[in-house]
Parts: sequence; structure tokens; C-alpha cells
Amino acid sequence: MLRHRGIGMSLILLLGVLFLATLPSSAWEVDHYTFPPGELIDIGEVLTGHVFDGLKKGIDEVNFRIEPLLREKARLSALGAKTRRQAALNSRRIRQLQAQIVKHSSPDALVNRCFGHIGGGWALSAEMGKWVQSEELKLKYQALIKGGMLLSYCPPRDKSIYPVWITLHRTPIYVPLSPLIKVYNVETGIDKIGHLFKQGFQYYEVYRKSLRQGKSELLAEQDAIKKVGVLTEKTYFGLMGAGVYANADLAVNYIGLQFWRNLTEPLEIDCITYPPMLTTRKDGSYTLHAYYEANRNELLSRFVSLHYNEIFNPSYYVMSPKQIKKLMARDCDAWFERYADISREDYLGLIYQLSTWYGHDYGHSSNFEELSTMALGNLSGSGPAELLPATAQAPEQPLVSRRKPKAGTNPIKWILARVFSHGSN
Repeated sequence: MLRHRGIGMSLILLLGVLFLATLPSSAWEVDHYTFPPGELIDIGEVLTGHVFDGLKKGIDEVNFRIEPLLREKARLSALGAKTRRQAALNSRRIRQLQAQIVKHSSPDALVNRCFGHIGGGWALSAEMGKWVQSEELKLKYQALIKGGMLLSYCPPRDKSIYPVWITLHRTPIYVPLSPLIKVYNVETGIDKIGHLFKQGFQYYEVYRKSLRQGKSELLAEQDAIKKVGVLTEKTYFGLMGAGVYANADLAVNYIGLQFWRNLTEPLEIDCITYPPMLTTRKDGSYTLHAYYEANRNELLSRFVSLHYNEIFNPSYYVMSPKQIKKLMARDCDAWFERYADISREDYLGLIYQLSTWYGHDYGHSSNFEELSTMALGNLSGSGPAELLPATAQAPEQPLVSRRKPKAGTNPIKWILARVFSHGSN
């Protein structure tokens, strides 16, 4: 009886993993190693237009709620009181109005309103995929498309490094693919736009909660990274889904947190301090900061970097690494042709450099030797460990245990043991 119950629980867990692996949005994987047959059209400015419109709509919603309150507060403040009782009533009403204004224009309220318009749906990646192939965009870029350029590219399964199914100890796991797009000269997956705005927003919620608990900004950021990013990459969006710990996903999640913080806070990026995106007028209502009105592309372009690209910020593969590495090796000639000006040393240096976001930890796996071996181990030349910067040493304890399963091992219990063998980083 107990044995049947154990088999039943294992089956439920397995079905749960298979279901989560097929969810749209962050469960998708993107194949950067199978290059598109034509150049991708850069849609950065169009995406920025979406962000600009979303911010404007969010601001309008906030102002719609607070402007009547601001006017009433100003009227009462200017109104003289003939009696002490009337003065006390006016003062009390002003305090009530101020409390409502603060409620509707707090950082949390401002971010929530803007998030709803920039794209907060669960299936954001799926919606983005439809939008990128919409008639609207095809019409906008029809001349470039006629010239052979592409709005997006998703390789056929027989050419992708990701087969339809990968195996976890004889257990098939379905891998949905996210198309490639180009944003401000960086090739990335459509899924990364969801990571930037949706997962970034989830980080922001945890970050704000931790601040309210009295934690420092640094500890609040670490809470968001561990409780949302690292946890999901170690479970249903990553290792327990497609068997991939996606460092690029974690980087973009963290960048998304900074995007939402920058709505109401100054933000330093690579030694440059940017003003908050939103600012107040004299009457207390909100508007987009004049800097971004004049430099609209800066709303998004400063948040896009090579961190998004999984060639230069490679993933850590747990399931079927030999199978995927073999498929990667098919495109060596294309690799050398496309990146002829990047030496092996430069590439390995980039892997190390992109393991933080301008010095800020985002939950990178930090197993540099394994990452570089997966990406370049099939190429001739010096071993990757010899070419890493002196400070880039493999961690004493790897992110995930490399033990091989024994024959007859329950696959679900095995992956859970691998994922949590070293605790949460």
C-alpha cells in the first residue's frame, strides 16, 4: 500500500513538473546558438514606445485619483476659519486628504499603475510573440523585410540545440522555445522582455516588503533575488523544468527590479546617475521627467546589455548536457564566422564580466569553468580554466550536485536532491 502511494506521489510530482515546463512566459528557453538565416530588425525604439505609452497611462491614472484631492486640499489650506472648531475640522480634513494622496501616489501605487499598462499579463512572452509578428510591425518594417531581414527567429526543432524533448533519467521533459529578437543591438529572446517587466516587478514587490520590515536596500535586493529568482531557476522555471539554470534570466530579473525602482528613485548604472522617471509638478501631480521626454530611448536602452544574450551569459545545463553540447558543436563554423573578431580569451573574460550587473550580484551560478567548457569545450585551444581571470575561480561547492543517479533511482527525488543539495545561494 505504501509503495503504491509512493508511486502515485512520484507520478503527481512528475506531471506537475511537465505542466510547469510547458507554461508560457518564463518557462521558455531561447536558442542563441542556432543563428538566424538573415539579420534581425532592431525593434528597440518600438519597444521603448510601448514603455513610454505605458508610463504615460499609469501617470494619468494616478493623477486622475489625486488631482481632485490636491485641489480640495489647496482650497481648504487657503480657506480662513472664523472659529477654532472650524479650524480644527479643516485641519482634520486636510490630514485625511493628505493620507489619501499618499496612498494613491506612493512608490508602490505608482509602480503598480505603470506595470499594469506596460504589460503585466502572465502570458506576456506569448503576447509579445504575437505582437512581433503582427501586421502592424510587418507594415512598419516592410521595406527591411523585403530586403531579407527578420522581425524574429525561432529555429526549426531539427536545427535547434534544444530538441523537442530532453531526458531526465529516462523521463521526457518538453522544452518550449522562445523566438530571438534584436533590441538596441542585442540579440535576445522574447522571454527576456517578460523577465524584465514581470519578474522584475515580482522582485520589486519582495524588495519593498523587505524594506517595510526594516531591512537595508542591499538585504532587500538579496531577498528578491533568492525568494523569486534563484528559487524559480532551481525549480519549475529552471532545473526542474527544462534542466537549465539560466543566468541571463536572473540578470534580466534583477535589471527589471532596477527599472521599477528607477520610476521613483535615482539610479546609478555603470557610474552614471539617472534621475527618477517620474517627477512632481508644482501642484503635486505627476509627470514624466523632462530628461526622458527629451531622451526617450533612454527609458529602455540603458537597461539592455549583453547580459540578455545567452551566448555571452551562458546557462548552466543539468539535464542532457552532453546532448546539448553535441548539438552546439554543429554550428562551430557559423560561430567563428559571426564572432571572428572575438578571441577565446575575450569571450571567457566576458562570461566573467557579465556574472554581475556592473558589480551587483544577481544570483549567477558562478561556476565559470563549467559554463565555459559547455560553451567552448568542443573547440581546440587552451583549457578554459587557464584563461579565466585570476579572481574567477570555480566555487568550492558547485551550484548543483554533479552526482550521477544510480540505476532505479526515482527521477523526481533525484532532481530534487540535485537542486537542493547545497541549499539556496
